[in-house]
Amino acid sequence: PSHPLLDQRSPLTPASCGTVGDWLRAIKMERYEESFLQAGYTSMQLLAHITT
Repeated sequence: PSHPLLDQRSPLTPASCGTVGDWLRAIKMERYEESFLQAGYTSMQLLAHITT
């Protein structure tokens, strides 16, 4: 079984994903790709400006 506290993988960073679609697939949210693109988030640089 997976233990999150023992996970030694590097955290996901925008630099590790080539495209918005790659990033969304990596975090299991690929169904939102079209929405992100339509909202103007077409590059990883633009995603860096998203705030909560």
